[in-house]
Amino acid sequence: MMMNLTSAHLKMTMSEFVLSDKRIEITGLSASAGGGQLNVHVCVTDGEQGKKSEYPMLCEFWDTLGICLRDLPLEIDNGLLTEIKRYSGVTHAVQKAYGCISCSPCSEKMLVAKLCRKGIEREYAVTAADFVRNKGYIDEVKLALRECERCLDKYWGYQRIIYKLKSNGYNSEAMDAADDFLATINFEENCRQLLEKKYLKNTDVVLAQEKEIEKIFRSLQNYGYSGREIKRALNAIKSKLAIKK
Repeated sequence: MMMNLTSAHLKMTMSEFVLSDKRIEITGLSASAGGGQLNVHVCVTDGEQGKKSEYPMLCEFWDTLGICLRDLPLEIDNGLLTEIKRYSGVTHAVQKAYGCISCSPCSEKMLVAKLCRKGIEREYAVTAADFVRNKGYIDEVKLALRECERCLDKYWGYQRIIYKLKSNGYNSEAMDAADDFLATINFEENCRQLLEKKYLKNTDVVLAQEKEIEKIFRSLQNYGYSGREIKRALNAIKSKLAIKK
C-alpha cells in the first residue's frame, strides 16, 4: 500500500539520516591547587553552537587517562569525555573526603555515608573513600582502639562498645584488634566502679531496696554489661560493706 508523505513527514524522515556535526575537543589545560590538580578545558561544538566546560581533576587521575597532548585542540570521543567527567566528579568527592576526616576521623564505610549525605553520588563517594584510605589517611585499627578508650572512659560495657564500633562501620581487622584489646579489660571492676560512682551514694539504703536494685540492673544492662558482670559487681560491693561492718 502506498503512503502519502507530507513535506513535514519527509523532513522528519530525512533528518534521521543526517550525520551529527558534534565535535568534542580538549582545548587546554591549566594547573591549580598548587600544581596537584589540573583543569581540563573542553569545548563541545554541535553545528554552529559551541559549549565550553572546565573539569578539575587530580594530576594522577589525568595520568590514568593516558592522554598525550601534542597539538591543541585535541579531538576526543564521547567515551573519553565521560571518563573526564567521572574523574572530575571523583576529584570533587576526594576534596570533600579530606574535609570530613580532618574534622572528624572515621571509618571508610562511615566516610562514604557522610559524603552521600553531602550530595556526592555513591559511586564517587566509594571511589574517593578508597582513594583516601590508600593514601594512608584512614587507619581503622588505630581509630577503633581510640574509640574503645573513649567508651571505657564513659564506663561502657563490652556489648555497648562493640555495638558502637559496628555501627561506625569499622572493618574486620579493626574489629578484631578492638576485641583483643577489650579482652584485657576487667569489665566487672568497671561495672563496680560505675555502681559506686553513679548509683550507690547511699549504699546501705539502696542495696536494701529490691526495686532500686532492679532499676540499677536494667540501667547497667543499657551500659552494655552482662547480667553476670552486674551480679558480681553488686556482690563485690556487698562483700566490701560486710567487711567494713
